[in-house]
Amino acid sequence: MALPDIVPESQINIFKFYENSEIHKAVIHKNCLMKLASVFPAVDKQAAIDFAYQLCENHPTLLTPGASHYRVWVDMRCPQEFDIKTVLPLPDSAVSTPQGK
Repeated sequence: MALPDIVPESQINIFKFYENSEIHKAVIHKNCLMKLASVFPAVDKQAAIDFAYQLCENHPTLLTPGASHYRVWVDMRCPQEFDIKTVLPLPDSAVSTPQGK
């Protein structure tokens, strides 16, 4: 059984690339070009781990813990498409609420 690699986000270099009319995030890990597959809030650590384990069954996978989140990266050759925008809910500070009510 394959296991995802785990590397602190502070030890990787994230860069952006353009493909299919969109800008994507990527890293190079162990000579493998990896695309961002998902981002999870820190409180969803187990969901991030489960997702990384699911992906690594068929493709090299990297899990990078950050201060407030976990990112899961997968080999660029993985044919699956990922919609990163729908993974994280808006932080509480982004929701405006009336003060004093």
